[in-house]
Amino acid sequence: SDIFGDMIEFGAGPFTQSLTIFETTKRSPKSITLLEPMAKTYMATVHACRYKDGKLGNLNTIVLPYAAEELAVSEEGQFDTILLLNFIEHV
Repeated sequence: SDIFGDMIEFGAGPFTQSLTIFETTKRSPKSITLLEPMAKTYMATVHACRYKDGKLGNLNTIVLPYAAEELAVSEEGQFDTILLLNFIEHV
């Protein structure tokens, strides 16, 4: 079941922390939004990028290639779960 609902991960990097959480808990969200300013670069150049094809596993995925301060929540929707790991010190 989707205990996470619609989820966003800030600063996903090329590998994300979300997928590890989903694999460990054996749960998945209704949707996952990955907010990462370097997303396009990672998708094009990092061979092991977990969302290289624009999808994180088989999840309903949205990749937003911009910084957190550029996020317009009114345009991107609302989220039930927010993940911020190794993020705050980079702001």
